[in-house]
Amino acid sequence: MNIIDKIEDKSDCSQYLYFRPFIKGTNIEIRKVLSELSIGQSPEEIILRNPDITQSHIQTCLEYATALVGAIEYKKAKIAINLINKKRNNFNLNVDILVDKLVDKLMAKKEASNNKKDNGDPFTLSDFL
Repeated sequence: MNIIDKIEDKSDCSQYLYFRPFIKGTNIEIRKVLSELSIGQSPEEIILRNPDITQSHIQTCLEYATALVGAIEYKKAKIAINLINKKRNNFNLNVDILVDKLVDKLMAKKEASNNKKDNGDPFTLSDFL
């Protein structure tokens, strides 16, 4: 089962401006369980103090946290990739512009050289430099 299928949002739009995930079909707020785990409480301690929480619920909270971290990492990676692609596209555009300018200069030199040469000799590299 996907983590999205195990959670639900019970936020009251007038009271909260953010998503409040709960374990689906319960009043167990995922943040509360994660907070208790983060201060060092063991799953067994949490279950003893909250009889409506099971090991499965704690596992769902950990899966949610893992998915959230993965989503954040994915978003950061996507931003970095987009930035790299943008720089690459700018670089390719600059290379194309430079190549076009170089070709224009070479063609101008060739034209100037054609005007000077009437004997039909082949061009050498020095004709373009």
